[in-house]
Amino acid sequence: METGHHLMTLHYKQNKIDSLEGLQENLKLSIQLSLDGFSFCLTDTLQNTIVAIIEHNYEKPFANHQELLTSVQSILSKEPLLNKPFEKVIILHSNNLSTFVPTPLFDKEKAVDYLKYNIKTLENDYIANDTIQTANITTVYVPFVNVNNYFFDIFGAFDYKHIATLLVESLLDISKHKELQFYVHFQKQDFQIIVIKDNKLVFYNSFSFATKEDVIYYILFTAEQLQLNPEVFKLVLLGDIEENSEIYNKIYTYVRYVSFVETEYKMHNHLEKIAPHQLFTLRKL
Repeated sequence: METGHHLMTLHYKQNKIDSLEGLQENLKLSIQLSLDGFSFCLTDTLQNTIVAIIEHNYEKPFANHQELLTSVQSILSKEPLLNKPFEKVIILHSNNLSTFVPTPLFDKEKAVDYLKYNIKTLENDYIANDTIQTANITTVYVPFVNVNNYFFDIFGAFDYKHIATLLVESLLDISKHKELQFYVHFQKQDFQIIVIKDNKLVFYNSFSFATKEDVIYYILFTAEQLQLNPEVFKLVLLGDIEENSEIYNKIYTYVRYVSFVETEYKMHNHLEKIAPHQLFTLRKL
């Protein structure tokens, strides 16, 4: 199936134990979808231990949801780890087609109206929503519904949510009783800024970037709008970023306090160790 995009996988594509025998009855499958990537994680729910993490990235983002579906179908047809029953399946949709609405004001019948002020929607778009209980916020978004339908045919019933929901839920949870936290979550071609203070969401937005200069511009611009001093506030990194990378060094040049999110995961002893901050969202599903 030719889609016009070259499929490339990261160095930890084969990051899985040699045999999953004996685990077939207690595996959770977590999948993250975006127009420039498809990742999945298998967790042994009895031991709460990750036994496989595999990621496929594309050189260029797909132009539409149909191209993404074609690629997903190709991956599933060739990946033996995905051709087995799972105790639970959960899908994470990663795109910029979302907005937040205070839950007390949310009306499902007006879902498309909330989105139209932020993004361009099509007449036949399916609009989904998640509730972030701890923030009293509802995420309204356009999922990859054609891929959802395909997964339903393959796996049966499953849960799904938007990346904005997962980030806010997870970061609110780990930020309890902490001072202001300025988080930056990186993906291949975009990143999200989440600012939390006093257990409340202060700011959330997603930005596309091509250079390290793009990244520091949006970070400093957001800090300026929130009247935060780069010499004072704590910036916490997570996702697809490594210490001493060009982007990391650029950030550290302009922001005094930079660290990586502190979170722990149990991984099978035979897996290549991955820094806790990487693939944060996939592991939190």
